[in-house]
Amino acid sequence: MFSEKLKTEQPFATKFFESALSSKNGLPAEAEEGALPLLNAVYGRQPSNGKLSHAYMFTGSDPMAQYNLAMRIAKILNCQNNASVDCTCTNCNWIKQNRHPAVITISPIDYCYGNEGGKPKTEITIAQSRYLKQALSTASQYHRVIIFTDAEEGKEQESKAASFWKNYEGELTHPYTDMSEETRESWIPKPLTTKIFDSAPANALLKTIEEPSGKITFFFLTKDKEDMIETIVSRTQVIPVLSQNRETPDLSILENFFKVFPPKNPAEAIAYSERLLEVAKENSCTEEDLLIMMQEYMRRLFKANAENKAVSEKIIGNIQKIQQAQDEIANYVNTQAVFDSLMIGLIKL
Repeated sequence: MFSEKLKTEQPFATKFFESALSSKNGLPAEAEEGALPLLNAVYGRQPSNGKLSHAYMFTGSDPMAQYNLAMRIAKILNCQNNASVDCTCTNCNWIKQNRHPAVITISPIDYCYGNEGGKPKTEITIAQSRYLKQALSTASQYHRVIIFTDAEEGKEQESKAASFWKNYEGELTHPYTDMSEETRESWIPKPLTTKIFDSAPANALLKTIEEPSGKITFFFLTKDKEDMIETIVSRTQVIPVLSQNRETPDLSILENFFKVFPPKNPAEAIAYSERLLEVAKENSCTEEDLLIMMQEYMRRLFKANAENKAVSEKIIGNIQKIQQAQDEIANYVNTQAVFDSLMIGLIKL
């Protein structure tokens, strides 16, 4: 279903969707059932009972990783065989080439779906929403997947785009221009905001999102759910997607710290917090770097304990706490307070 690489990169997102997609497609259940209640509790959702939802909101700082995950899910939903990672059926090949008629990317830089004259805009328009609403009202033999994202392209983006797409070589291809068959090689997704996808085009689709006709799944790529209007947020399940747009961090500077991790009581947690900030200063790295290292450590720990339900559930929760700390740092919350709160939250029970 998901490659080992993707499972390692996105441990709790793939675990969540393995269960939901297995239920949807009658595929072998590869996920442990314990992941679902934990994820629902962590992200404040109603229980999903392992079923595929109509709409998901991906959050995080790496929209390319979000886009790749959404496209992989589109492959699974439309595969003509057994949804294996290396399937070469017609649908899987179309989606790999980003040319499947039922897998649609909606962005301001949109040459195929609803932008008059095929010209890019500065925001997703109500014309695009109306075009999509009309297109989805007709029957289809496919499971349609609609991905909403901001985007950018142009000569100034070519180097950045080349680097981003290289990470997904052999897995994913750029969108293309419908009329000229031209691939958008400098196109890269960006997180949605209310400025890009405001209430008018969003509200035009609310009924379609909430009660789609036929097999349709929506994905919204965002940095944070607070960046989207509440009417969209309330109709989606929010799933965090970890950033892959960085080199694998060197964990050696935290080697001694991890030997005695996690803290056993509040006093030890505060001492850990103070020591972490000292380590950052000693090694001339930022607080954000430390949190990335901790997240990578948890990711590796998850991989090593994937078969242990109790341990993997705890690790999933810890990864989310670290992500929350990253968000707080990015929003200028007091650094010491952030690390104190994080360490207390990671106390060994």
